[in-house]
Amino acid sequence: MGSIDELLRLFSGNGRTAQGQAGAGSKPVPPLTPEGRDAALQAARQALAPKQTDESHLIIRQFGLDGGVLQRSEEWTHGAAGLKAVIKEVRVLTCTGELVEPKKICVICSDCGGHDSVVAHCHCGVALCRRCVHPDPSDGSPLCAPCHQRAAEMFNAWSAHDRQHSKEDSQ
Repeated sequence: MGSIDELLRLFSGNGRTAQGQAGAGSKPVPPLTPEGRDAALQAARQALAPKQTDESHLIIRQFGLDGGVLQRSEEWTHGAAGLKAVIKEVRVLTCTGELVEPKKICVICSDCGGHDSVVAHCHCGVALCRRCVHPDPSDGSPLCAPCHQRAAEMFNAWSAHDRQHSKEDSQ
């Protein structure tokens, strides 16, 4: 606080001593001229003015073993150069290779365990990612691997062929 007090005394026109304190053998410094006072005031404003810097980072992450991932962080630090804000935005790499915001992840695939932003449910009720979905041979609906295997074994190609031709004839 001593340097701030010195500046206030300097700007108010009260003389200061050459050593910064009144004492024996010290001689007072004369008051500043108006131009000198303006220059000193400008220098003090620049020295004491708050400075701020801002950084923004994009980080690509995968979900951790516990299923958690940082969504966004903001850090403010005060250093010699002033106030600094660092903001980190996070994107998650899904099991299908898409980069999305963490809040857009809506499924943990019951087949591969990967995270995806698009969910599909099999007839048996399990949730699947886009990579693990198998189309039902009869209607194209999503199936898991075991249900797809059963549907393929029970699929009658001749009946499907006949149904397809009957649809084409009616149009």
